[in-house]
Amino acid sequence: MAWVGNPVWLADVLRAEGLTVIEHDGWLTRGHGEYRDIRGVMAHHTAGGTPNDWRVVMFGRPDLPGPLSNLVLEKDGTYRVVAAGVCWHAGRGSWPGWPTNNANWHVIGIEAVSTGRPDAQGRFDWTPEQLDAYVRGCAAIARKVGFSVNNVVGHKEYSSEGKIDPAGIDMADFRRQVQQVIVNGPGPVDREVFPLPTGYYFGPLEGPTESISGQHPSERPQWREGLKFWQARQEIPQTGVWDAATADAARAVQRAHGWRPDGLIGPGTWAAGLRGAPAPEPVPEPTPTPEPEPVPIPEPDQPSAPDSESQSNLRWPLVIVRRIPGWVRERIPFGR
Repeated sequence: MAWVGNPVWLADVLRAEGLTVIEHDGWLTRGHGEYRDIRGVMAHHTAGGTPNDWRVVMFGRPDLPGPLSNLVLEKDGTYRVVAAGVCWHAGRGSWPGWPTNNANWHVIGIEAVSTGRPDAQGRFDWTPEQLDAYVRGCAAIARKVGFSVNNVVGHKEYSSEGKIDPAGIDMADFRRQVQQVIVNGPGPVDREVFPLPTGYYFGPLEGPTESISGQHPSERPQWREGLKFWQARQEIPQTGVWDAATADAARAVQRAHGWRPDGLIGPGTWAAGLRGAPAPEPVPEPTPTPEPEPVPIPEPDQPSAPDSESQSNLRWPLVIVRRIPGWVRERIPFGR
C-alpha cells in the first residue's frame, strides 16, 4: 500500500542512507497541499546549474509559485529538503499507475542542479558525487514507501510537453542502479561484471559519450573503481583512468585472442583481461653464428731429396765423360 500523507520523513531517510542533508526552515509545512498517496519519485534537472538554483525551487518563478520540488540535489551530492507538501513539478503527462496530468499529488520531486546542456563532446555537467547521491536518494525513498523502481521516473519519460530532464541520464540504467542499491547496497555485487551500460566502453576522453575515460566529471565513481579492478588483474598501475598503460594492456589481450587491437575495453576485452595479463610471447634466442673454419695456408714447395737410384743415374754420364780422354789416348798415338 502506498504512503498516505506528506513525506515528513524525507530528511531522516536520506541521512540513514549516508547522504548529506540540509533542512530548510519551514519545510515540514511548506507545499501546495497534502499528498493523497505517494506512488513514485520524479527526477528533474534545474536548468540553471548555479549554487542558487535552490532559491528558485523554493520560492518559485513569476509564472509559477514555489515550492517547485520537494528536494534539491547539489553538485557535491548534498540534498536540500525544501518542502514536505505537494510541489508543482510534474506538469502534464502520464505514467502507468499514475493519474494522467495529475502526478503532483502522488509523486515526490527531486530537482538536481545542472544546466541540462551538453558540452562540445556531448557530455553533461553531472558530478560523480551528484549521480551517486541521485541513485541512493531515489533508492532510499522507494525502499521507505515500498514502490517499485519502475516508479522512479524521469520528467522526460512522463511529460507530454516535450520535457528533456534529467538530460544526459539514461533512466533505464538509472533504475537498474536504484534496484541494485535497494537490494544489495551501492556498488556492483560482483566486481567481475562489466560495470558500464550497454554500448559503453573504456576509451579516450575525446571519444563519444559512450567512451568512458575515467577523467570526465560526469562519470560515475563505480566505473573508475571497476577499471582499477581490471588494471590490477593486468598488473599495471591502478589509476582508474584509460591511460597509455591501460590501452597497451588491452591491446595485448586483444592480440592474444586474435581480435583487432584497438585498445578499447568492452565486455569481451574486460572478461578476457580479468583472467590476467597474457603471457608474453617467447623471444627466440639468437642463433649463434658459426665461426668460419680456418683456411689452410699452403706451405711453399720444398725441393725433394733425390732417391739413390736417381743419384746413380746422374753419376753415369759423368763417369763416361771423365774416361773419354784416356780412351782416346790409348787408341790414337799422339806424339809417339
